[in-house]
Amino acid sequence: MIPVRTALNDTRLRFLLIGAWNTFFGYAAFWVMYGVFARFITVNYVAYTSAQVVSWVISVLNAYLLHKYVTFRSAAKGRDAIREFFRFMQTYVAMFILGLLMLPFFVEYVGLTPRVAALVATAIGVVISYVGHRFRTFRHHDVKPI
Repeated sequence: MIPVRTALNDTRLRFLLIGAWNTFFGYAAFWVMYGVFARFITVNYVAYTSAQVVSWVISVLNAYLLHKYVTFRSAAKGRDAIREFFRFMQTYVAMFILGLLMLPFFVEYVGLTPRVAALVATAIGVVISYVGHRFRTFRHHDVKPI
């Protein structure tokens, strides 16, 4: 039991576990949203882009709560929590814009399906996310061991 507890005190491992969950969660949300939008929107670009926007909002809220309380164990409250949330959103907005650029590129120019293209773009975003959150969003506190 002690090796598990020691491993779970590693922020990088918690980030990967929460990130894996959020990646699955966000991709599942995209998958479902794309299925819904593709039925009602005949322009494929509009359907997969709309699905990306909606699934992004859902997964960002999920990610913030899990990274705040589980990964980085932030105790920020009040104004500090608001500033923390805005730093979090800066990282995610940068990833979102990058995703909006990568998704059409991978679909229209590389020839991937929208679902595969979203998976590739998500993998690239994982690296950007860790660096942004570790060194910008949650940089102002010590991570407490469990």
